[in-house]
Amino acid sequence: IPKSKNVPLQSIEKALSVVKSKNSPVFVYCHSGARSRQAVGALQKMGYENVKNIDKEILLCFPYAGASINMFSMWKEYIDKVIVCPVKLPFRDARRKEKLPESVQKLAEVFVKENIDIMRKRYSIFGHCTGAILGYEIARQTYEKTGNEPTVIIASSSQEPAIIPKEAILLA
Repeated sequence: IPKSKNVPLQSIEKALSVVKSKNSPVFVYCHSGARSRQAVGALQKMGYENVKNIDKEILLCFPYAGASINMFSMWKEYIDKVIVCPVKLPFRDARRKEKLPESVQKLAEVFVKENIDIMRKRYSIFGHCTGAILGYEIARQTYEKTGNEPTVIIASSSQEPAIIPKEAILLA
């Protein structure tokens, strides 16, 4: 995760200096899940309200070109079997000032490099329209670098042009 900080369990009280806002999302992880469960409890006792143990499968959600991650905002309320993780891309939302890489392949390369530890875990991908293309490329590059592949890739979009009724095409 870009700009993430490692805070060992034995130094969990230092979380206050790393994450100032107690309602900011805080993700904890350890390989076995034991220390991360302890960290969740400790952080909640310290008053952190949005702490997630990422020992569940991660669902990476990629919006369509130019869209905001807000399109996934309600998903977290209805899906609890996985960690819904809308991906903030460069040149959008809070990352608006960051330059967008020149190709889908380069954007995927940067994403995989910045998130290599997460990409070694169990993950699935949901992509809508161009987000599906980016999700596929991320899965391909992740497999090349780690041998890990997603549980599933869900690609959504509109109907294929070949199956849209002619009347709808004429009205467009």
